[in-house]
Amino acid sequence: MVLECILSPRCARRQPYKLLGVSFLFFSAGVLVYLAIPGLNGTPLIFALLPFLPLMFRLLIWEEKEEEAQMRRHESKFFDYHKLLLESYTYIFLGAILSSAFWYSILPPDVAHTAFDSEIKEISAIAYTVNQTAVATANAIRPDFFGFLFGHNMQVLALMLLFSLLYGVGSLYLLLWNASVIGIFVAQRIAEQGIIAGLFGSFLGLLPHGMFELSAYFVASIAGGIFSVAVMRRHLERPELKSVLFDSFVLVLISIALLLIGAFVESSY
Repeated sequence: MVLECILSPRCARRQPYKLLGVSFLFFSAGVLVYLAIPGLNGTPLIFALLPFLPLMFRLLIWEEKEEEAQMRRHESKFFDYHKLLLESYTYIFLGAILSSAFWYSILPPDVAHTAFDSEIKEISAIAYTVNQTAVATANAIRPDFFGFLFGHNMQVLALMLLFSLLYGVGSLYLLLWNASVIGIFVAQRIAEQGIIAGLFGSFLGLLPHGMFELSAYFVASIAGGIFSVAVMRRHLERPELKSVLFDSFVLVLISIALLLIGAFVESSY
């Protein structure tokens, strides 16, 4: 109850950049709670997710209401009223990256490996697949690697849509998961190469394709979220549902296109 009251939905709408600090705090609280419970298996992400739920749910309700009001006024501001949630997800994502990198860096190695075991295994699995594919082909654009990347990212996208449709803000868990994987990856690079080289190398490797992939996930989360809220508000028999359905469909197509671009970029270097 204390954490979820730190930033009100009204404040988040007016100053979404504050979600960066809130995300860092929520993720840090999740790590500390996880470490405070002896013998606990799993991941700190679930404790980081819980205080986000009331805030993001209210933001999704506001988003759906705004879309409904825009339709009544016969205004077409598709990207204007989705901008808030895109910004919100972006700041939450960045805050989780910073927090996971911070805690991985300052915790004793054995504690850090226990808390972030799933993320470390995911990084190792991705690195192995990339190395195996790189050995198998030397083409400028690696078709097999492109297919693997696009297929994997589409699975994540499908899960985000499913989680959003079923739980409204369920996709936030997968966003936090991806953020923690990136944060641990950056922290590992910094530990190996130093702050400057580690930051430059990790972001240089992630940014070209990552901005497309992450944007796709954000957009898909919004698509599933606003549709879920529309159903929750009993719009199944109201004309507003058609508008929400159309917007959600367009957003899903945009997210797939972004994933295609991201996979193309990543498979070319």
